[in-house]
Amino acid sequence: MLNTRRPFQIIMAISIVCFFIFSSTVQSEVTFPEDSGIFISDEADVLNLTEKQQLNQISDDLEYDTGTVVIIVTIESTTNYTSQQDANMSLGDYTGDLFDEWKIGDQDYRDGILIVIATNQSGNGYDWSYTGGDHWLEYWDVLETWDQDLSDSFYSHLNNSNWSSALVPMLEDLDEVVREFWFENPNIEPFPPEPAPFTTPPTLAGENDVDGEATTFDFLITIIFCGGCFGVIGLVIYLISRSGGSSGSGSGRFVGNRQHRGWNSGY
Repeated sequence: MLNTRRPFQIIMAISIVCFFIFSSTVQSEVTFPEDSGIFISDEADVLNLTEKQQLNQISDDLEYDTGTVVIIVTIESTTNYTSQQDANMSLGDYTGDLFDEWKIGDQDYRDGILIVIATNQSGNGYDWSYTGGDHWLEYWDVLETWDQDLSDSFYSHLNNSNWSSALVPMLEDLDEVVREFWFENPNIEPFPPEPAPFTTPPTLAGENDVDGEATTFDFLITIIFCGGCFGVIGLVIYLISRSGGSSGSGSGRFVGNRQHRGWNSGY
């Protein structure tokens, strides 16, 4: 007697395997806020309209006069944009990824700057980070000096969740530093065209973060995913070959037992 349940069991087994492989890949995705098209993106919703207009105007004037783009983004936490193995991503790493995702700044001079404020990073209170394009690799001391010269009131306002009171003076100080730099260095040439990505190592609270592990991990995830796909194909071929032409119920039980395999594509 032909075992009509076997095709259904095969389909169910393959569906379960594919679900776990696919879900582990999808859930590892890092997402980003939508680019607002202006210089301030208040994803944490902590600024009123007047405050956002004030910050946007400072950056708008700076770009008009110098060409340098400064973007400020507020978020609640990077955990809102990550999952699974990326759940513990630092704000510095996320800032660097967001800079690349949005392609901030002039693509020839690569002098864009991104500042990210997390109002409650991983449930541990505020945190902040900044990064810049390749231009600032040579002149990183300019941004470090700006960072080190921030007044104590900047941190006091952050501690007290007075976001606008912290951000406006900070941006005004950066505006002055960037203007002074370009006034003293008016003849800097743009970068030659090249396909390489342009970003500096992100800086968290004024110190450089070392990146690179994410790229290696993504490569491993890709290898695991491809291996899982080949495994599924092999499983299909094996089960079909075992089921072809068989008619005994004992054979059906034997194949069913062979389907119990471990699949672990998680991190």
